[in-house]
Amino acid sequence: MSSTVRYFITYQVLPVLVLVLFSACGARHDKTVDRLNHLAYTYHYRNLDSVTYYATAAQQQASSYDGGLAEALNHHAFVSIAKMQYPLAYTQLDSLTHATDNQVELLIADVQYMRLCQRESKNKDFYTYKENAIEKIKRIHEGYEELSEHLRRRFLYGLSEFYIVTSTYYYYVGLEEQSIAALREIDKELDIESDTAQYLNYLYNIGAGGIINDGDQDEINQVEFDHLMRCYLLSVKGGYPFWTANSLQAISEHLMGEPKKLIESNLPSMKFLNQDQMPDSLLAGYLAQRSLDLFSDFGDVYQVAGAYRTLAQCYWGINDYRSSLICLQEALSRDTLINQAPDLVASIREQLSVVYSAMNDKQNSDINRNYYLDKQEQTRQDRYLESRAEQLDKAVSQTNMMIVAVGLGILITISSIAAFVLLRRKKDKTQTVENQQPENPAQADSGDTQPPVTPPADSGAGDGNGDSTPTDTPAAGKKDGSEEQPEGGGSQPVDESADGGKTKDKKVKLTLRHKSHTQHYYRCGLMLTKVFAEYEVSEEAV
Repeated sequence: MSSTVRYFITYQVLPVLVLVLFSACGARHDKTVDRLNHLAYTYHYRNLDSVTYYATAAQQQASSYDGGLAEALNHHAFVSIAKMQYPLAYTQLDSLTHATDNQVELLIADVQYMRLCQRESKNKDFYTYKENAIEKIKRIHEGYEELSEHLRRRFLYGLSEFYIVTSTYYYYVGLEEQSIAALREIDKELDIESDTAQYLNYLYNIGAGGIINDGDQDEINQVEFDHLMRCYLLSVKGGYPFWTANSLQAISEHLMGEPKKLIESNLPSMKFLNQDQMPDSLLAGYLAQRSLDLFSDFGDVYQVAGAYRTLAQCYWGINDYRSSLICLQEALSRDTLINQAPDLVASIREQLSVVYSAMNDKQNSDINRNYYLDKQEQTRQDRYLESRAEQLDKAVSQTNMMIVAVGLGILITISSIAAFVLLRRKKDKTQTVENQQPENPAQADSGDTQPPVTPPADSGAGDGNGDSTPTDTPAAGKKDGSEEQPEGGGSQPVDESADGGKTKDKKVKLTLRHKSHTQHYYRCGLMLTKVFAEYEVSEEAV
């Protein structure tokens, strides 16, 4: 093998092959992380432990894949929110925001922040994260065509969850019109049925109440019941115990009070739900108990407390106040983490006040009544205007900082220009002085003034009038202008000219010339030198 071929293979072919190999390995690695994250997502409403398992596996393999790492952290935060480990959820979401610039995962993180704020009744912060999410949604729509299939599925989840969480928040602060409008955005924009888990979420929120407002109350109840039954059937079929429990709980609430008409209008559904053949009067409590069991197995602390509250309502409806009181006390004491959700605690305290009142315990009734009134005053106030004012203040502060920065930039630029001009002038002045100096020492000694001219000496010959004619050049044959001595000797110079042999002193003509300061004088049409003065001086003076 020649050296040329060996060189070509070593330095041209092998690097390309290694690069292709590593690129292929990196692509396969990213796909593995995406697959693990997808498995974690499919278990969101099935098993929280499985979510943690697959999210941890994805996180461990996503060291160089920030999008996969961010998605894994989002899954971990989902589990932490379900278990009401809110400080841990904030930590995970904060880590996510610093780990990636993936706008889809950052959108999902903002939605989870919104969920946390809704649970904790941080109404002002809710709007802050909501505005952040809206900005990300706009950016994602602009580049939607460039998203991979995996990111498009994640965006569907994030956007649908955004509208559902927004609707839930508006519902709990009493803004029903905004709640309805937010949920209806899903029908306008999204193919929600392509994501089964989110479609179940949508059906439950429609059926839970407060969204349907067309027709009389019986018609509204029937439409809501249809949505809940569809949610129940699909969740059972797909193995989503979380949504099975939610739909049972909501149906139980619909059966409280006067359930006769709803039961009579949906006998097949009621028979399917009533697996243990409970009497109609106990059907609501039966469904609530099943819901509580499912939530307990699933491990959602928030939903367990809510299920106890629903079961207490069922007992209160059949005048079993003691059982109702036990359920409410269990809701508050089973896990103290629910104290992080003040609105949920306030609703439980409200029911406690009613139960104690029915039991003629006025003191405890008043205590719980005052508690929930104080909490509701704090938690159910819409803080949109406060949040908007805070955002505007932040924008004004940022604008002021930008103005100050621009002003400093202008001052620095002006100072730099002024310093440059001063240095340029100083340099030009120095060059002018240097260029005005003579080019040889003889010119430096002569200066700019005319040297004194020695008058011609009288030789005593000729007609005796002392006149002589000056010569323009020194005597021929003498380079240094010295006197030519006659053959007979003598100390005086003699000039034997044609006018009678008069003698004169030797004369030298000095010419002062001006040199152009322009470096490229010949391009400017200037001559190299210009004669501006000529002098005749004695040779001795030179």
